[in-house]
Amino acid sequence: MEDMEIIGKRGVKIIETHYLVDYENVNGKGLSGCKNLKSNDHIDIFFTSNAKTIDMRTIADHGEANLKMIEVPSGKQSADMHIGSYLGYLAGKKCKVVIVSRDTDYDNVIKFWKRERGLDVSRSSQIRTKKAKGKKEKDVPVPETYDTPKPTHSEVNLAVIRKLHNSELEINYLEVGQVASIAVRNLDKEDGKGQTKDAIADLFGKKRGKQIYQQIKDLI
Repeated sequence: MEDMEIIGKRGVKIIETHYLVDYENVNGKGLSGCKNLKSNDHIDIFFTSNAKTIDMRTIADHGEANLKMIEVPSGKQSADMHIGSYLGYLAGKKCKVVIVSRDTDYDNVIKFWKRERGLDVSRSSQIRTKKAKGKKEKDVPVPETYDTPKPTHSEVNLAVIRKLHNSELEINYLEVGQVASIAVRNLDKEDGKGQTKDAIADLFGKKRGKQIYQQIKDLI
């Protein structure tokens, strides 16, 4: 994959930053400070039809950043799943990622990608903190200390994404996200593996579905 970097003045490489905004979690307050962003920044806003009215004035004033609105299906943890899937896609690129959310479930995801790929990823409740007197604005860092948690839905989601991205199958990142969502949706169900296998076969066809399922069956 092509590295996500641009050449600045004097030939210095500038790494791009992606802010993945869980809009239903942080609403307009999560976009605080976006007016100060530069052309090497990206704001990717994930929302569903259940989102409250979006503050268009705040979004319109996003500085020089590149803005993308991504509507995802409504449902429990839908935004989480799609942000997790997109994070897996960005893990293959040289960029910085900030998940904008108050949801601490993302911390396990962050830990996973830091360990597996050394990804520069953190979590913040806002794009920028409020400017403190005499101090510049800065990103809120994700805590560097973690307890050893039991495997979560998010970790299974990302394990499936990683396995499929590293497989020899011809499968794009959107399809990878669909498979991961199916796996997590059935994770706690009785005969969850069987339901996952059937759902993948229904989506991709019997032959291709079997190939995909063989890649992930040991993860679920």
